[in-house]
Amino acid sequence: MIILDTSALIRYFVKDDLRKASEVKKLIATKKNIYIPDVVFPELEYVLTGSVYQRTREDVTKTFTFICACDAMTVSSYIYRAVIYYEQSQLDMADCIIASVAHNENIASFDKKLIQVSEASPVLKP
Repeated sequence: MIILDTSALIRYFVKDDLRKASEVKKLIATKKNIYIPDVVFPELEYVLTGSVYQRTREDVTKTFTFICACDAMTVSSYIYRAVIYYEQSQLDMADCIIASVAHNENIASFDKKLIQVSEASPVLKP
């Protein structure tokens, strides 16, 4: 298994270093056992929407969707639902992952939007 981190994916998607972007592209094209850890998704959102790259939420959603659909890449089962939540809400990706994990479970949070998106049962009173 190969673990692909945020820095490699940033190079691949923004192509600000063509040599590195090409290396990642080749890796994705030739390997089939690439794993993207959950933490990479909030990091991608942070870097891509930040002051350097200024990508829109729609662009970031497309990036997430591409990763989830790519045959060479594997993500945890929570990420698929988190990407849907990200697309359908205004929550950041970290909260979308929490919502995905909490889906139809109990959740201890005061974040009303998170609770609503996750369809979880709150165990704390707001």
